[in-house]
Amino acid sequence: MDENAKKKTRIDWLQGFFLISVALFFDLLSFVPIVNFVSSLFAWLTFSLWFYLRGASFMHPGRLATAATSAVLEFIPFVSWLPTITAGVIGLIVMVKLEDRMPALKKLNEKISSKPGV
Repeated sequence: MDENAKKKTRIDWLQGFFLISVALFFDLLSFVPIVNFVSSLFAWLTFSLWFYLRGASFMHPGRLATAATSAVLEFIPFVSWLPTITAGVIGLIVMVKLEDRMPALKKLNEKISSKPGV
């Protein structure tokens, strides 16, 4: 198989499975009130590093908005019981997979994120 024929994906299905599994674990920790605050902070630090190492940094307008919305919802009482971390991670995985499959979308996103003030 030619190297050009094989498409490189930043997050494959196994990596996505582990990302979602870890997100579900952090969402289960959100049922404990004091642990919720600490686990939410640790979760988004973990996922921001994990996505960065996979080549999908949060310093992109769409991904940053998704991650920030999910993180803010985790700090609202009773709303934090919803699986917002898992929903945010699934949204981020879908965004990265779409960018990998649509080169034009990836170029557009790079163009938008390279503008000053964005």
